[in-house]
Amino acid sequence: MADKRRKASGMRERSPGVWELIVEAGRDPVTGKRRQISRVFRGSVREAKKARAELLTDVGRGRHNGTKTTVDDLFHEWVQELERKGRSPNTIHNYVKVYHHDIAHQRRGLKPRTVNQIHATMSSMLTQACRWGWRDTNPAQYAEPPSLPNHLPVVPTPDEVRALMNEAERSRRPEYARAFFVAATTGMRRGEICALRRKRDVDWDPRIITVAWNVIDLKGQPTSEAPTKNRRIRHVAVDERTMAVLREQVESMHQRATAASCELQED
Repeated sequence: MADKRRKASGMRERSPGVWELIVEAGRDPVTGKRRQISRVFRGSVREAKKARAELLTDVGRGRHNGTKTTVDDLFHEWVQELERKGRSPNTIHNYVKVYHHDIAHQRRGLKPRTVNQIHATMSSMLTQACRWGWRDTNPAQYAEPPSLPNHLPVVPTPDEVRALMNEAERSRRPEYARAFFVAATTGMRRGEICALRRKRDVDWDPRIITVAWNVIDLKGQPTSEAPTKNRRIRHVAVDERTMAVLREQVESMHQRATAASCELQED
């Protein structure tokens, strides 16, 4: 028997009363390949033509300008964009960890903070996808991640800090005690303390420390320096005791260099 299914421009009857509507939608913004929007519609030929006209209008308004690339493709492109923008390597590392550990594996029973981290990662990725024209909207903006409980930070008492430094001084790494002391008197982060240079960052006479750098130590990567997390430079005025601790650290490094028959770098 002859095929009695009807056809029209951009329409094909797949079975009686069931139509496939096809509209050209330009080229994929990522791959550059030709794109078509296809929809299945049930009804008469007149209704199908009307539905296709509405689909043409939607395409003309840019409602179907997305891409067929995967979320994984988006993630890798997004990470490269973060690197191009100069985001902190630690921040990018944490995004990668969240994506591979929690998003890609779809773990269950996650804590609210982890769910919020996943939402933040996905929302940022999809926002970038909208900027590139990969998507029309960011569906993550309609999600409602769980609220986070209010946790007060646990601040050690002066006696606890002194006990910690005393234990460190008795250990095989007494410089830890100096690091603890500087952290307690300046509020600097660990990476900021490790990045301190005696000429670039310490003004010894007026007792001022310039905090502008952070040490990045990621697994499998060489240790490096980067601007502070918020990229702000701050100046911290310190007391004489803190400066004395910093001098003790410099002198200790000189002694180690002498024992190793080498010279300590100037800064």
